[in-house]
Amino acid sequence: MKKRSILRFIGLCMAGVMALVSLNGCGGTVSQSGETGSGMASSEGMGNKTDSSGGGTLEPYTINWYMPSSGEPADIDKINAKATEMLKDLNITLNLNFIDWGSYEQKMQNSIASNEKVDLMWTSSWLANVYDYTRQGAFLDISDLAPKYAPDMAATLKGEFWDGTVLNGGHYAVPVNKEKSAQKGWLFNKKMIDEYGLDVSKVKSAEDITPLLEKIKAADPTLTPVEMTSGNSIPAQQWPIVNNYCVLLPNDDAYTLYIDNPEWQSLVKLMRQWYQAGYIKQDAVTNTDYTAEEKAGRIFMVETTLKPGKAEEYSGSIGVDFVQVPYTPTYISTADMFGSMNAIPASCENPERVLMFMNRLYSDKALVNLLVYGIEGTHYTKVSDNIIDFAAGTDDGAKSGYNPGDNWMVGDQFLDYLLKSEDPEKWDKFKAFNDEGVAVRDFGFVFDASAVKNELAACENVRAAYENAIQFGAVDPDTAIPEYRNKLMEAGVQKVIDETNRQYAEFKSSK
Repeated sequence: MKKRSILRFIGLCMAGVMALVSLNGCGGTVSQSGETGSGMASSEGMGNKTDSSGGGTLEPYTINWYMPSSGEPADIDKINAKATEMLKDLNITLNLNFIDWGSYEQKMQNSIASNEKVDLMWTSSWLANVYDYTRQGAFLDISDLAPKYAPDMAATLKGEFWDGTVLNGGHYAVPVNKEKSAQKGWLFNKKMIDEYGLDVSKVKSAEDITPLLEKIKAADPTLTPVEMTSGNSIPAQQWPIVNNYCVLLPNDDAYTLYIDNPEWQSLVKLMRQWYQAGYIKQDAVTNTDYTAEEKAGRIFMVETTLKPGKAEEYSGSIGVDFVQVPYTPTYISTADMFGSMNAIPASCENPERVLMFMNRLYSDKALVNLLVYGIEGTHYTKVSDNIIDFAAGTDDGAKSGYNPGDNWMVGDQFLDYLLKSEDPEKWDKFKAFNDEGVAVRDFGFVFDASAVKNELAACENVRAAYENAIQFGAVDPDTAIPEYRNKLMEAGVQKVIDETNRQYAEFKSSK
């Protein structure tokens, strides 16, 4: 975990908040029990597929599932066909749709608002915002349906993941079973480390990276080594961000305006230096996709959320070796519990059937690995029972026809095969990593923006005009920050902060 540094949160966590405010509803009739008006198919006049929940025979049903990706894989039709074959006992046809990262947010907003047939969609606390979709009534509460139609899923997630992802008293999205804890850090290009003789083991802060960037730029002036987008930025430290404008400060148990924080101001001044030195792309404010540069090996560093094996997983998805370096302790935040989920829209024609499919994602190892790695012998080869390698001649999967890098978006990640390049003890280390996490101070707090939606809409317009330009170093922060602050105040940000602290006080008193 869609985990969240100050700048990562700023750019991605709430990128869709205001757009969702305008959603007009999602259609579909949902009873108080949570079942749609169509319900389960009756046994009369239907196909001969047996309903595994004991409800009779099943009519044919197509599931449209949407996930973000770097692009649609060439062999997506082969994967859908193979998955459909594996799901024939459920009479389900799978239609898996990969939408590029830059378009996913808008695509799903439009699809949900227009009642397009979306049966399942990936969502999170940082993209396709699960909190706001839920508050707008876009997602279905599956609390009662899940135990009946997805018992393996419910059993797998029982405990922290299931209990810790309740919104508005219900379960509106299902977490991927993966790491619960998080740790902020960087991924560094291993080839560049070796080629330029760099020591990343001593990197503890963004300031420590500057000499490394200087050396790379001097050796190859054509490189802009820092990947800087709204989703991958350089943080000062780990702060909980609730609604884009408020931050829970380390030594003060209250939310305040983040741009008033001296550490943030120092950070953006450093980013200004990097921008002027050519370490950050001159079009970083509008550039949302670095995939080509990553795969070409022309990116030195990416800020991200770490977990055991993150570098190997990332390397496998793009075909370039990276190493990981942490800069925060291991922690557990509310946002990370909601960091990667899948939800059934309220307009879904048959949520029971979708849940039956989802159940397989937490119990069927063959199906999970098909969706993650593709077809054995075509996209990968078996090295041993649980170890695989990319097919020969595919450049670490880049040319195999299917390598979406969606491991952390599909069901139970502990069912995934391990790549030959990965640590064979990866899943044991995942479990230890989860046990090490310490909950952040405001763990469990979810902000309800409904009382200040107009102010947030106005603040979002201001944010769009100033924030990325400041945090990417494209403008002088000494001039831009005071202007940004004044505009936010005029837009009503103080009311947003006051409402956040009011809710936080109630949350604390109720614990």
